[in-house]
Amino acid sequence: MSLNAKQTAPADLTVLDGAEQIAEIRELKLTSARFRPNGRALIGETVPLFLFWMQYANHEDPERNAGTGGQVEIVSQGSDQVVLKCSGTTASGACSSSVVLTIRRVQDPVRYVYTVQATLDVASEKGWLVTPNPTQGEAEFANLWPEGSFSPNPNDPKRYQACYLITPSGVERIPHHHLETSDKHNLLMNRGDAFLWLQEDENPCLTILTESTVTAGLCAYMWDAHFAYKICKEGKEVLLPAGSHFEASYELTSLDESAAKPIVERAVDRRAPDLATIPLYVSGVNHFRRTLQNAGADWRYVWPWEAEGDSISTPVFDLGFGFDDSSCLRIDSSGAGKSCWKVTTLGPAFGGKPFVDGSQYRLSAIVKTSKLEGKTMIAIRLHRGNRGSVFDIQNYETFTSGQTFQGDTDWRLLKVITPPISPAPDRLHLLLIQEGSGTTWFDDVFLEVLT
Repeated sequence: MSLNAKQTAPADLTVLDGAEQIAEIRELKLTSARFRPNGRALIGETVPLFLFWMQYANHEDPERNAGTGGQVEIVSQGSDQVVLKCSGTTASGACSSSVVLTIRRVQDPVRYVYTVQATLDVASEKGWLVTPNPTQGEAEFANLWPEGSFSPNPNDPKRYQACYLITPSGVERIPHHHLETSDKHNLLMNRGDAFLWLQEDENPCLTILTESTVTAGLCAYMWDAHFAYKICKEGKEVLLPAGSHFEASYELTSLDESAAKPIVERAVDRRAPDLATIPLYVSGVNHFRRTLQNAGADWRYVWPWEAEGDSISTPVFDLGFGFDDSSCLRIDSSGAGKSCWKVTTLGPAFGGKPFVDGSQYRLSAIVKTSKLEGKTMIAIRLHRGNRGSVFDIQNYETFTSGQTFQGDTDWRLLKVITPPISPAPDRLHLLLIQEGSGTTWFDDVFLEVLT
């Protein structure tokens, strides 16, 4: 057996061990990556590993990632090692990215180790504008998603039940659930620190090799992890000047189940005090009694209500008041801003049933207001297929309740009914909205499909 690489296109190649394919690079993305002979691909086609730098937000924008004009070249290859170089730029050439990927075959037992050395250079005199990311770093050099971590298809098996962060201070567990909790945010990693997905027969591990501190974060949707440098330390945009230079390096390996077991046994859950403050969405009437503490063991398709507010508005999960019990959602505001509680995780992308062409949707809620100088309403927001990106709210349609409440009102019904929706939506959001100062309580929220 001997490692060798075969180039198939300017930004594509295949890596083999003898006749067995162990990895591919397609358009500067590592895919079908195996870590032992005849093993399954731990990095697959669903979410490949990008071998170029990017910013986290709006990374599809070719000015925010350096994957344009991609080229991969074979630097060297021998019986036990292949060295590859991936190069790309932003669309305008403002930044250039270079990633050297070394794949080694090691013995006892035979396995494959992937080492990445990445550099980013800002070339344009106009600089490169970096926007803040409050939950992790901004200049991202790796986004790792092990194959099978999450699938919207309930029939697919779930691989890995938690992520683990290993540092000199110990081992911390980050359970896999879809709540955007603080245990997933701003994970500081230094040289030698490791991040793992456990516990299966094969378990991927990313170890930081660079000397600079990395700020990582775990996404709540698919449980992929982003590794980046913090640029916007004051939460404001930063214009990186020409000549700015970044270096990062890391190693990808796998652990078998026996090696993973002691890590799991000595781990403690990373602190997440906000877990109890996040209400969960239920199919049917939402009385807001459900939290992760009473949601059961399978968290794959448990999704939260999310709060969205400005600096003068506060959405609150109220556990001391309600219409017919002692829990509801509340919004308090001291000014003219707009806030909402929302659910954005309905439908097949989140493990739900497909939306049916021509259906109507009715959203209702029992609502109470106090000293409300603006207005309260509820709304259904949806996106239809082939009408622009689902990640751009401007491509959505919003249907708002014809009636709104203001001032002081006792508990009353609000509802909104959509017309028949054809073609069927691929995303559907529920919104509980307050505009202006005052307080609103929302309870017994119910989405119905009418036809």
